[in-house]
Amino acid sequence: MKYKRILTLSYYHPMARFFCAIEDEWKKIDSEVEFLHISVFPSAYVYFLVHGRRTVSVSWISALGNVCHERLEKKVLDEITLFHVSDPGITKDEVSEIHEHACKLFYNSRRVTTKFSPDLAIISGDTRMPAEVIKHVLSGTKTEILYFEQGPYRTTILDRNGVNANCSFREKLGALDIETFEADSPRPNLNLRWNNKLYSALDKLSLLQSRFTGVLPPEVRGYRLKKVSKKLYNQILSDRPTNSVPDLTVLLAMQVPEDANNIYHNPLKLTDISLLQLVKSALLDGMSIIVREHPLYRMKYSQKFYEEIEKSNSVFLSSSSLDDDLNASKKTVTINSMTALDSFAVGNDVALLGDSFFDKLHGMWRVRSCEELRVFFNSVCETESANRIKLINAFKKRYLLDGHFSNQDQSFVSKIVKKIHGNEI
Repeated sequence: MKYKRILTLSYYHPMARFFCAIEDEWKKIDSEVEFLHISVFPSAYVYFLVHGRRTVSVSWISALGNVCHERLEKKVLDEITLFHVSDPGITKDEVSEIHEHACKLFYNSRRVTTKFSPDLAIISGDTRMPAEVIKHVLSGTKTEILYFEQGPYRTTILDRNGVNANCSFREKLGALDIETFEADSPRPNLNLRWNNKLYSALDKLSLLQSRFTGVLPPEVRGYRLKKVSKKLYNQILSDRPTNSVPDLTVLLAMQVPEDANNIYHNPLKLTDISLLQLVKSALLDGMSIIVREHPLYRMKYSQKFYEEIEKSNSVFLSSSSLDDDLNASKKTVTINSMTALDSFAVGNDVALLGDSFFDKLHGMWRVRSCEELRVFFNSVCETESANRIKLINAFKKRYLLDGHFSNQDQSFVSKIVKKIHGNEI
């Protein structure tokens, strides 16, 4: 199909830059194609404007607009706002404000998309409010949707079903043919990351002004995560043993607290504390746990989570590198953190308590109870490390696209555009 009008959804300015490259490459193939870029954060909006692109910030139009008298069905409203009302620091009044904003966002997004009438929409993610709204307003129209997400090893995922556990290729991973692939460890694209502090400053200024004006779209505000006290944190770190036995050590890889995977693809509804307690209750005699926080969220998990670590003789908090943690353990447990792939690649056994786009890879354990975790802890590795690496390389080659939206060198975008234009995705 020849696409004449393409709609995109961008959050930050590196994404805006990526979609500008998409537009440039597309116009080399078809000079008459039209693009409209929906921007969420100010940095994306200004980047598009500076580079002469057609853009609209529906989030800010909605935040500045009047009360919306059009109501949404409760089921639709709940689906649209789930990610944002899951903020652990949210109040009842803020939930009402989010619901009101969602109605305005829905109305304004429908108005924009109806007027533009896109043939194709490329949406960043498939869960946060702007993406959920666009999915709903385009439902039942002629518009095709591609969902965009960053993949492992600095790759790109474009999928017509969704991202994360919604990826269309998920069920096909168990049938991957690895015979033609080398056993060389997968390496990320080492292309330098691009960022611009001036554009980033715009996003920070938007947060600052909201303290005085009260105007801020909920999708621009991050979760309010309280830091645990330094005294407790440092005490926990000082308790870690230096002579752990890898065969008796479990690496518990924590999720990003505001990770959509934690909300949408966490069937056991595990919190940080309930996850830790579940893994702890399944330990065999003599086993211990190394807890690895996401590096950008150290000290930002719940108070009870850190208190549980402090009082447990078999649980220790890591301050080490990922490589050191992987070397210090033989088994990894997580809900669906990408650390699972790193663990899998180095030969560690991996148990996933949630759903993921990679959970059907041969050798991954999908676990849903304490009893199943004990079986996992008692198991012996059955998949050779070389075959695991071949699996990941086959997966990467077959279903992931080379290049990352924040790469300084955007030359990889040309191949992506040709694949979309040629209906190869």
